Amino acid sequence: MAMNDSNKMPYLIAGAIGGAAAFLFLTKPGQRVRDSVLNMEASSAIPDKIEDVRLFIEQHGQDVGNRLRSVMDRVSESFEEGRRAYEEGSVDFRRRIQTLDSNGDQVVSDIHRAIDNLNRTIRTVEQSLLEPLYQAGAIVKAVDSGVQRLVRRSENRLFDDTIVDSETGMRSSFVTDEQRMMG
Repeated sequence: MAMNDSNKMPYLIAGAIGGAAAFLFLTKPGQRVRDSVLNMEASSAIPDKIEDVRLFIEQHGQDVGNRLRSVMDRVSESFEEGRRAYEEGSVDFRRRIQTLDSNGDQVVSDIHRAIDNLNRTIRTVEQSLLEPLYQAGAIVKAVDSGVQRLVRRSENRLFDDTIVDSETGMRSSFVTDEQRMMG
């Protein structure tokens, strides 16, 4: 955020006054100037002294103002650098999040594709291996059922062809000629 010239003026004046006050109260040359102003005699050349003080304050005020401007420029540059780094970090973070989202979507897509392939493989195994086994099992069951029925019929016919002796109640497999012709 850059300051325009009208916003800099109060800071410049405050810096000049602060620099002059600091010089007058915190340095030895400033203390001498203060002492000479306070201990001036009325007959001495006050205007010359005032002009010297004014020049001195003006020079040091400019130095302080320049230093203050330099500090403000560095602070402003630091602020801009921090803002730029923040924006770059934010852009980099968003880019990494988008990459993670994209990679996550790709992983999910790959998992779905793998499951679909596994489904097709299972269906193929079922059709090529299990279906013939089911059919063979059905054929075996049909043959077994047919054999069982054939065996039961044979047993039934055997009992139908036997003769029961009415006196003894025993069965006999001998069939008379008359029974053979009838039946």
